[in-house]
Amino acid sequence: NDCSPNPCTNGGTCVDGVNSYTCTCVVGYQGATCADDTNECTATPGVCGAGSCSNSVGSYSCSCPANTIDEEYANVDLTKRGTVCGTLALTSAGADYSCGITTNGALFCWGNNSFTQLGDASNAIDRWTPVRVGTDTGWTAVDAGTDHTCGLRGGAPYCWGRNNVGQLGDGTSTPRSIPWQLGVLTTWTSVSAGDSHSCAIDSSDRLYCWGANDYGQIGNNGTAFVNTPYQVAGSWQSVSAGSAHTCAINTLGSTYC
Repeated sequence: NDCSPNPCTNGGTCVDGVNSYTCTCVVGYQGATCADDTNECTATPGVCGAGSCSNSVGSYSCSCPANTIDEEYANVDLTKRGTVCGTLALTSAGADYSCGITTNGALFCWGNNSFTQLGDASNAIDRWTPVRVGTDTGWTAVDAGTDHTCGLRGGAPYCWGRNNVGQLGDGTSTPRSIPWQLGVLTTWTSVSAGDSHSCAIDSSDRLYCWGANDYGQIGNNGTAFVNTPYQVAGSWQSVSAGSAHTCAINTLGSTYC
C-alpha cells in the first residue's frame, strides 16, 4: 500500500495503485504530493471580478475598489475562496427587500428575509447590506416579489422564498431558502415575480404562470392556485406579474391583462 504512510501533504488524499499512488489535492495546492501552492490569481484570470487579486499559500484574496460589492467566500465554498468584486448592473425592488446582479453575473439580495426571500440559505435573517446568493455567476435576470424571488441563470428559471400557494412552481408548498430550479429546460428568456404568483417566457415565446390564482391571475380561466407552470395560450414577448393580476404583450404587439 503506497498510501501508508500518506505521502500527500497539505490535506491531500492518497489513492493507492499498483506500485504507485496519486494524490488528490485540496483547492489551493497542486503537484505530485500536493506540496506546491496554486497561484489562483494567474490560474483563474478575473477571479476577483473588478478587484485586484493577491495570492497567498493555499488561498488568495481580493481588494475591491470603491463602489463595488465584495463578499467573502471562505465560509461558503472552499473552491472559491477570497472575495469577488463587482458593480451592480441591474436591480429589482420587492415589497421590502431588493436584489441585484453585478457586472460579473453574481447575485446579491438585502432587506427583509421573513420568508427566506433573500435566498442566502439563512434562517430568515434580515440583511442590512447586500449578501451573496450562493456562489454561482451567470445570473442574467432577477425579479423581487412580495415574499418570493425569481431569477434566470444559464437560461434556467429559479425561484425561492415563500411557497404557500405554489408561487415557486416546484409542485410543493415548501418554502425555499436557496434558489430552486424549475425543471431542466434552459431556454427561458424572462421571468416575473408578483405578490404570490410568478410568470416566465421561454425562447419559443411560450408564457407560463403559476402560484396564487384567486383572482384569475394565472390565466387558466380558473381560481384555484397552481403549483407548477401552466402554459397560457398564445405567443408572447413580455410579461409582468402584479399583486393579483398579470399583464403581457404578445408577439403581435397587443397587450393583454
